Amino acid sequence: MNAPDLFFDIIPVPGAHWGGKVSIRCKESGLEAELIFYKSQSFFGFGGNSRAIKGKVFDSKTLKTMYEIEGQWDRTVLMKDVQSGDTVELYDAGEAISKLSTPLVKNPEASNLKEMKPTESAMVWGEVSKAILLGNWDKAREEKRKVEERERMLRKERNCRDDWVPKHFRISRNKEGFWDCWPLNPSVAAAPIITPCKRDTREERLENTRGTER
Repeated sequence: MNAPDLFFDIIPVPGAHWGGKVSIRCKESGLEAELIFYKSQSFFGFGGNSRAIKGKVFDSKTLKTMYEIEGQWDRTVLMKDVQSGDTVELYDAGEAISKLSTPLVKNPEASNLKEMKPTESAMVWGEVSKAILLGNWDKAREEKRKVEERERMLRKERNCRDDWVPKHFRISRNKEGFWDCWPLNPSVAAAPIITPCKRDTREERLENTRGTER
């Protein structure tokens, strides 16, 4: 499996979009999927859909197309059975996002000790993430504002101190007068958090479909 390319547009409207061909092959079944990420036609560069996707699923031995795929990767993607003409929803971005879970601390009992630091991203952005997943945008904006205000306050304190020493880096001035820095540790410790994953019911439906075909 490969990945699409990221393209940046400068004119007439700055932006970015995924593009290119992606191939996915199943060694067990011999089925192969060919997906194309593309930007639909626009009028002199204006408009158009930069999140379009189309493709097919075919037998790699006979090259016979079994399914056709089309949609938008940030909304819904449909899959059509070439033989029967039936169309099913293969992917729903809204549904996928709604199933995301807020990261949890591995060991809550130790979170107040050495394992969980207040600078961990899960701690800093925890309330913001929780509000977003609950769809409470007013709460998310308020919590984001608190994070930004706290960061501005900490930056101001650092700038006012002459004896401030970084926790994770060693710094010194070079001959040209610029700052050089080196990490104190050769690697970054794994964050003490986990992200619960829920099994997608669509995967179960597809597995049941494959089981019926067998």
